[in-house]
Amino acid sequence: MEIRLIAESGPGRGQALEVAGKLFIGRDSHCQVRPSCDALAGIHALVETRGDHVFVRDCGGSEAGTTINDRVIHETEVAVFDGDRLVLGDLAFTLRIGPRDPLESNVVDHVPEGWPLVAAGFDEPRTLAADRRFDPIPETRCAEGAIAFEVPAPGDVLLIRVLATDLNDDTTISPLRNDLQSLSTDDLPTRAVIDLGAAVYVASRAVGVLLAYFQRLDRIGGTLRICRVAPQVMPVLHQMRLDRLIDIYETVDAAVEADWT
Repeated sequence: MEIRLIAESGPGRGQALEVAGKLFIGRDSHCQVRPSCDALAGIHALVETRGDHVFVRDCGGSEAGTTINDRVIHETEVAVFDGDRLVLGDLAFTLRIGPRDPLESNVVDHVPEGWPLVAAGFDEPRTLAADRRFDPIPETRCAEGAIAFEVPAPGDVLLIRVLATDLNDDTTISPLRNDLQSLSTDDLPTRAVIDLGAAVYVASRAVGVLLAYFQRLDRIGGTLRICRVAPQVMPVLHQMRLDRLIDIYETVDAAVEADWT
């Protein structure tokens, strides 16, 4: 399934960005699309593909929220469809889902700082998931669907991706706890990295779940690292003093490749 955001404003008007996996829009350096627009929050919105469906989440931080057609959403997620219109601050995009017309030649081949308020060159479609930080979710999911995991190489590190974007109540925190408890320390590496890149809100109770998993690994001589923490989530980890116990890294690669001794 091909997904494209077509810009309706700025010098990039009419240009289309083809995306795969997760696409974050906002002013923060973690976002793939960073328009020069003061009306945007640091991490304003997330466009995400799951199976054959596409979702848009407003990540909070802006009183204006995110508008889908005529509906304004705040810190919530909605399904979107071909032809839907997304408005973020002063910017507007049209969502296109489906095969690209052979005559459609305006797909940008790179995303310059400030796009679409800065024009981009275009040629062939660019898939943003090529960056490992935005890789597709691993194949192996735990029973309750809160996490997915993989071991990139035999005897390597256990990479755990938290799938929920909002770790706020029992509907997401309990599955996270159960899935982490289900990971076997006999069959899987005890050096683990938890990727929080999808999470835009993490309650203190969810931090407690991460701490419990850290303590479980620590008792058997294992180690836990965390990576890709959103700026609005970091204060919660700091308040719970998790950052004093667990090393936090900016990217998956940095967390996996740093010295474990």
